[in-house]
Amino acid sequence: KDPLYKEGIEVGIEKGIEKGIEKGKQEGLKIGIQKGKEEERIALVKSLLKLKVDIEIIKKATGFSKERIEKIKEEFLKKEDKK
Repeated sequence: KDPLYKEGIEVGIEKGIEKGIEKGKQEGLKIGIQKGKEEERIALVKSLLKLKVDIEIIKKATGFSKERIEKIKEEFLKKEDKK
C-alpha cells in the first residue's frame, strides 16, 4: 500500500479522536451546567420552604411540580431532623 494512504488514514484517525474528545468535553460541560442549574433550583426550594412560602408559589418560581417539591421538602426535613 501507498505510504501516503497509510499516513492519511492515521491523520484521519487522529482527527476523529480529537473531534470525539472535544465533543465529549462539550457534552460533559453541558451536563455539568444543567446539573448546577438543577441544584440551584433545589436550593431555592429549600430556602422558600424555610420561609414557609406556599407550595403553589414555589411551583411558579421554580417550575418544579408539586410532587417534586414535596419530595425535596421530605428530604430536607429528614436532614433537618438529624441536626
